[in-house]
Amino acid sequence: MVPVVVWAIAQRQMQIAFLLFLAAGVSDAVDGFLAKRFGMASELGAHLDPLADKALIVDVVKASLADIKEGSYIGSGAVPQADGWPVSENGELPGVEIFPVSRWML
Repeated sequence: MVPVVVWAIAQRQMQIAFLLFLAAGVSDAVDGFLAKRFGMASELGAHLDPLADKALIVDVVKASLADIKEGSYIGSGAVPQADGWPVSENGELPGVEIFPVSRWML
């Protein structure tokens, strides 16, 4: 579901992105409830579920910060400094990689 939510954000379909994000949250809650209720919880699920949650949150935040009008996606190469973002003389952020959204949707 993560690539579809990112695609919806990139296409500026925020209602669709929100509904998919909401559906992911509800299905995660139902899945956790059913696993505990019927004793179907597993050690693997206990490790994978939080990873999936974090992947969804991180990718939604990154897609939201993307330069959507150019159809690009900002990578996580820049690290904020104590006094703000390290911006070069030409206004670019050093260490930030920009590449097409479709690269992440494969």
